[in-house]
Amino acid sequence: MTELGEQLIHKSSDDFGELHVKEDGLIRTLYFGNDKKQSSIFLPDPTVLILQYTQAMTSVLLFNTNPKKILLVGLGGGSLLQYLMKTCPQSKIDVVELRESVIRLSYEFFLVPESAKNVNIIHGDAKEYVIRMAQKNSQTYDLILIDAFDAWGPVELNKDDSFIISCQSLLKYNGTVCFNLWNRKEDYFHHISKHLSTLFSGNTLELRLGKQDSNVIVFGFSHSQKLKNIQQYYDRAIQLRDSFGVDYVRFLKMLELENFSILKRIKKCLSV
Repeated sequence: MTELGEQLIHKSSDDFGELHVKEDGLIRTLYFGNDKKQSSIFLPDPTVLILQYTQAMTSVLLFNTNPKKILLVGLGGGSLLQYLMKTCPQSKIDVVELRESVIRLSYEFFLVPESAKNVNIIHGDAKEYVIRMAQKNSQTYDLILIDAFDAWGPVELNKDDSFIISCQSLLKYNGTVCFNLWNRKEDYFHHISKHLSTLFSGNTLELRLGKQDSNVIVFGFSHSQKLKNIQQYYDRAIQLRDSFGVDYVRFLKMLELENFSILKRIKKCLSV
């Protein structure tokens, strides 16, 4: 939702629709022509994550302590990218963004560096990129974060089998894919969630940020071994929380509670 006190500082359009940048003095936000926030940054420190869904998505860092290569689908205002640059300074990060205008605005208004060590921002179609990469090189990425939205909600990529299967083939053995979705009725979230679970052989966890009409972060794992004992990630959650100010302990507790039956099933299967 648009916040009271925000001032419109930029308005433009491209083939995909309108782009608005608004500011309240300390926080600058990207909109795609309506009142749905796409990305926000804290101007004094753009590596701080403002929006809860971005904080929740970076819970994927709990499951991989030293990602060497990360793929980010969807740039937006670059808040996720800048946070990953801070938390994973040794990682090589590829970003695929469909809208050239969004890339330009990220440089002009959202403090994304135009040339940064280990960062490659690619203007292009993420499905084409992922399929092409999967045909050339399997097991490329430790982490894949998919934050692909348009003005109306999550894009069709999130239910495209060829895209998802190609993402799976690009994962290293201990890799994880993270999807940012909505649990609105019109998005058919329940169907998408069940289908992702099938594609990942039941190795998915959901992090719900509200009962309805809110973000749900779905984590897909390349194998079930990582989920045998979720308690093992609490030390990591405390370390990340104390270092970067995001309450990963809370997110981990939510994951444990919301996925109790899944985790119980996986633990039982691996104990046989």
